[in-house]
Amino acid sequence: MSEVVADVARRFNARRSGKGYIAKCPAHDDRKPSLSIDEGVDGRALVICRAGCALNLVLSAAGLTINDLFPAPTRQPSKNGTRFDWEACVDAFTDDELERFADWRGYSGHFCSSLRNRKLIGLYKGRPATPMHDESGAILGAHVRAKNGRWFYTAQGTKTRALVIGKPINGQPIHVFESQWDAFAFMDVLEERTGIIITRGCGNAKLAAALIPQGSTCYAWTQNDVHGEKWGCELIALSKSAVRTVRIPKKFKDLNEWTQADASAMELRAAMMEADKVAAVEVQKCAAELSALLDSICAFLRRYVVFQMPEQPRAIALWVVHCWALDAFDYTPYLHIGSPEKQCGKTRLLDCVELLTPKPWRAILPSEAVLFRKIERDRPTLLLDELDGVFSNGKDDRKEALRSLLNAGFEAKAIIPRCIGQGANLAEQDFRVFCAKALAGIGKLPDTIRDRSVPIQLARRARDEQVNRFRKRDTEPEAATMRTGLESWSKLPGIVEALREARPALPDALSDRQQDICEPLLTIADMAGDDWPTQARSDLVTLCGQGQDETESIGAKLLSDIREAFNSEQADRLSTQRLLEVLIAQESDSPWAVWWERDVRDGNRNGPAQKLARILKSYRIIAGVIRLPDDTTARGYRADDFQEAWKRYLPENTPNPVTR
Repeated sequence: MSEVVADVARRFNARRSGKGYIAKCPAHDDRKPSLSIDEGVDGRALVICRAGCALNLVLSAAGLTINDLFPAPTRQPSKNGTRFDWEACVDAFTDDELERFADWRGYSGHFCSSLRNRKLIGLYKGRPATPMHDESGAILGAHVRAKNGRWFYTAQGTKTRALVIGKPINGQPIHVFESQWDAFAFMDVLEERTGIIITRGCGNAKLAAALIPQGSTCYAWTQNDVHGEKWGCELIALSKSAVRTVRIPKKFKDLNEWTQADASAMELRAAMMEADKVAAVEVQKCAAELSALLDSICAFLRRYVVFQMPEQPRAIALWVVHCWALDAFDYTPYLHIGSPEKQCGKTRLLDCVELLTPKPWRAILPSEAVLFRKIERDRPTLLLDELDGVFSNGKDDRKEALRSLLNAGFEAKAIIPRCIGQGANLAEQDFRVFCAKALAGIGKLPDTIRDRSVPIQLARRARDEQVNRFRKRDTEPEAATMRTGLESWSKLPGIVEALREARPALPDALSDRQQDICEPLLTIADMAGDDWPTQARSDLVTLCGQGQDETESIGAKLLSDIREAFNSEQADRLSTQRLLEVLIAQESDSPWAVWWERDVRDGNRNGPAQKLARILKSYRIIAGVIRLPDDTTARGYRADDFQEAWKRYLPENTPNPVTR
């Protein structure tokens, strides 16, 4: 085993198992060791949680970063063929130099020691320097402060790269600084060691913007000059996440000068809280803008698509907006655009949605490899058309791969492992499959996918129903205005955080799964205000209730019809014979008449009774001997026996029979 693997194993308190190590995963409550540590190519450590925890969460829980899994990077040759010796720069940072440096910048001695131990500071020809890395983490050279106060790079012609301390993690606070001195002051006072990005100058904000995970809370610590203000504005404009500008007291030129004047951790946190308050005010101001955007989307959709229900365009508008703030949510509802026949407007609706959503990816029958890699790399808004071509023709590997992706991909933390490569280069890779998805096709979806969807059922347009002609070249400019508004709204400081922290009231008429997928849409409706909160709840109950019968299992259908049987008979108990007769006589789409009518009519009650008993047994309902109103006895069921199952598995839109 390489030294890297052995060191990582020690950090996880792992024990040997075969050719590698196993340990308990620190990212979840691991009772049995589910973490494996093995050696990969070039001596790197391969760390995998068999329970499915994301690698970054596992490493963070152990105080490690992704760089700790690899051997020390090879020192890169400079232009004259020699290798830059950063180790020599670190060694030159002696205790005496460390003490002088601490006095100069106002840092504590133990913090300066930690910088040296982490090889983040050194001396190049007697001048303070920080390391310069390439994309792989290898050290190219140093960023050096000259005697005149200017900075230069030891490797001539090297492109400026941000200095990242502790890999930024999605959902965790990120702190961005123009200067390393400000960043080091922040780290010293607040004892932060991760999520630090230093742009090495006021003209390099775009370097940080590219590194900030979308959806993270980002604090920009600007300096009190014109260049610092410009740097902050550029960072806000380029970042895909909400950026909160932290203001330094005007009498100080930057954060380092403030900490040299004894700024405390409490004062720094208060500055961050003030930035949060400013962001919250901006969120409140955007409510009217959001409501207008939603109204515009509804009007846009109605111009080109005939909807069967007024609830449908309103639900789609909420779904479109949620695509722009996906990082705020734990779940995403699928938009299931269905119809009984072709030429019902499914593709036209996808055309409209494509113009309004971020990073739309229109796909028809994509391969498994393309689907997994595209979502992992880009996290697009997936618009999957002709889905009936996949799920209507028996079982095949492509169908099962797509089914597993759709079953898992509605949850933000969902990861699906797959083997990549060939032969000796075969390796396991975890693919993130969370993204917004709209699914269009004729007929029904598999139950598990339909359970994660808001159904939009379309019908063929009647001759007297008129819509505008959809020409993409004419429609794009109109949609572009709404897209710009949606993008601007999603980038307002504090929007993602406000959505993430919201806990909207969820209608009791929705099932647990339906509440999960509808929560993002209701959160957006609540933020929009006006009539949207009330209307959205009513709309989603109606739409999800419309699909309830389709997703109802045969057992749930039986429970529902038995409840109706007890109500129609106005009885608190029914013999098996009478219950079968009532079920067969019901006018519904249930299969009881097809299954049992002939046998019951011919006096062969045992077969139907046994099948009825088998279905009910899974709900812990068992037939017994009951006394009937005419004082005779027979095997049958009491309404009391069903109360628990009715309460758990059926909606409360029908009263349960009165029991005695």
